[in-house]
Amino acid sequence: MVLVLAIWFWVSRSAWKILTVLLSTVIAWVAAKFTAEHAFVAIQQMLKEIAAPGNTFPTINFMFAVCGVLGGLVGSTILTFGLSLVCKQFGAFENWARVVMPGTVLGILLELSEKDDKLALHLGTLLPLFLGWQMTVAAIIGYCIVPRTGDGKLAPL
Repeated sequence: MVLVLAIWFWVSRSAWKILTVLLSTVIAWVAAKFTAEHAFVAIQQMLKEIAAPGNTFPTINFMFAVCGVLGGLVGSTILTFGLSLVCKQFGAFENWARVVMPGTVLGILLELSEKDDKLALHLGTLLPLFLGWQMTVAAIIGYCIVPRTGDGKLAPL
């Protein structure tokens, strides 16, 4: 909803553009979720294949972080692509980098979702991921969407 409001206020009031942003946001979230899940299952399968017959391979530390980074990459890339269809400012490489790089790195916060007593940072909730990722990416998108003059100052509306 925050991105929809940003598009409404600073880009266009076209229902098609707003629907495009809303749809790309949903697709990005679902694709990121499926990417992280697929990466987790694929890594688990590889560990089973390399383990000796009859033995189980121990779980790798920070596997959720690795899967989260892959999911963050996919989700932020799809979201930025959807925004570039609607907003001409997002066609620039700088804006893609501003969104995709932190979106990828913040996928690490998926590690906090695991409930485990081995590490104190395993909280067992997705709240840090949702708060950290969504607020950071939304703030960066807001920064990139607002029109600016050549000297970096806000352009008059």
